Amino acid sequence: MKTFPEIENLKAYFKNHKIEIKKITEKSIDDFVSVRLSIDGHTWDLLVEDEYKDFSDSNSLMNFYLTLVSLEVYKESDDFLI
Repeated sequence: MKTFPEIENLKAYFKNHKIEIKKITEKSIDDFVSVRLSIDGHTWDLLVEDEYKDFSDSNSLMNFYLTLVSLEVYKESDDFLI
């Protein structure tokens, strides 16, 4: 089975930090899910893009990945909602 270093690094980071990602509400806004991200006791409320409905209570690593991708888009955008 082929391994990917990026995924292994993500797994290691997730394992070495106290990370929780929970939906704030069950309602979605278009392709976005409202979530609460906590990392080592620091908490943020975010909109996370979930175009393919991959966000799931049973897959924390995927939720973390989706959240990181959305944060990257936030960082690169002048106005995220546009």
